[in-house]
Amino acid sequence: MADDRDRAWLCSAPFTEKFANVSRGDVVSVLQQSNIAVTADVDPRIEAYLEFFKRAPDGRAKDVPQRFLIAVGRRPCEPREATIAFDDGRAPGCSSGREIRFFIARAGERVGKWVSAFPGEPGEDVYGAPVNPKGTIREVCVGAGLRVDSDDCVVAVRSGRVMRVGDEWLVVDVVEHTPSSAAAQSLESEADCHVKGDLPEKAELRTKRGVRVEGAVEGGLVEAGENVVVCGGVLGRGEHGRIVAAGGVRCRFCDAAKIEAGGDIEIDNEAVNAELHAGGEFRILSGGVVGGAAHAACGGQIESAGNDAMIPTQISIGVPVELLLEARRLDEESRQIQQSLEPVQARVQPLAANLKRLTAAQKEQLSALLYDVKEINAQLEDARQKAAAIRYRISRIEHARLRVRGMLYAGVRFRVGLREAAIRKNFRGPLTLESRVVRGATELVISFDNGRSQVLASAEVQPDPLERGDRVKRRT
Repeated sequence: MADDRDRAWLCSAPFTEKFANVSRGDVVSVLQQSNIAVTADVDPRIEAYLEFFKRAPDGRAKDVPQRFLIAVGRRPCEPREATIAFDDGRAPGCSSGREIRFFIARAGERVGKWVSAFPGEPGEDVYGAPVNPKGTIREVCVGAGLRVDSDDCVVAVRSGRVMRVGDEWLVVDVVEHTPSSAAAQSLESEADCHVKGDLPEKAELRTKRGVRVEGAVEGGLVEAGENVVVCGGVLGRGEHGRIVAAGGVRCRFCDAAKIEAGGDIEIDNEAVNAELHAGGEFRILSGGVVGGAAHAACGGQIESAGNDAMIPTQISIGVPVELLLEARRLDEESRQIQQSLEPVQARVQPLAANLKRLTAAQKEQLSALLYDVKEINAQLEDARQKAAAIRYRISRIEHARLRVRGMLYAGVRFRVGLREAAIRKNFRGPLTLESRVVRGATELVISFDNGRSQVLASAEVQPDPLERGDRVKRRT
């Protein structure tokens, strides 16, 4: 029985005698003794189980599996909050943090359809008992700047950005820029920004809110405190061509540019010779990663990795290397501080044991030593608190997987944390790359949809400190 009572298996002991007369009634009796509900879904599973006995030669059921999935429960449907199904063709808005949207509407323009809240639906475990949904929802409504018509169409009353603020969908003001004004100077804003065209080379746009670029970012710089949506591509021009966002970043393609996002990175086509760093996932909808380097703390989904020319391509998922190295450095610093404390405490002990016999010089020496002990303990506590904070951040990062729907080409280097493997030959997907404990050791593994898996030859690596320093400097 699974822990959540969602699945149940028949476990068969090794057979040493003939079981040619096993019937449906025998199986049903075993299920009823375990209080398993014999539903319409269980009946075909019973017939499939009995087929092993019917096909057994001479009535000996040697091929009967030791574990056979006999019952599967029905999972509950979780409740969903009310939202807007936008007319841009993408999924309805959500509050999970995985959505990257910057929708601009004009006064009187239709925004989308209003999707009412779904209260959820209970499921059923293998015992036939109801399983209630675990999630809860808040009441979400349409606020200032929007209206809902009788046919559930959402229409903008005034121009601006349509976004959710708290439990309301609102239209907020945006600062609009033309390509000529964006190229003329370095622009800084406290509000959402909308560029009506391309962002040219060396142009800089900084805002504490979100950014939408109707064209491409052609060598410009965008820094945003929320999401960045680029309707065209992001192109690098030498040292120029970079997006830094605290939220997510979405674009059509990325060519020799740098994208750093605190959330997800979503690219429609492909990323070529690009540097991608996502605090969430990276998703490439219809292309792959060719050349350059891509990191995603929460894994990702791509069509392909590398190409036939074996262009060096670095893909890493999971905990960022700089966090792991910082945790090691703080642990080593704590150990060294602890070692420096021990001789000082050894000098304090005999003086403190004979406090009444100390001379004035010895008392002064004891005061100085106690001050040193206090200072060293403060340094030790500071290092331990920093290490605990780093370990907490590491623990919050979920187990990451990279899903490759198409081809994984030779020449790709795949890394999880500090463990790296070089792909030596082509693999055809769909497949999943991840780290897994195999026979007591952490290994990098390729898992295929047919159930087959392959352990990759991997080793722990130490990244170039200059490269790490440059990355930390750029992220700062």
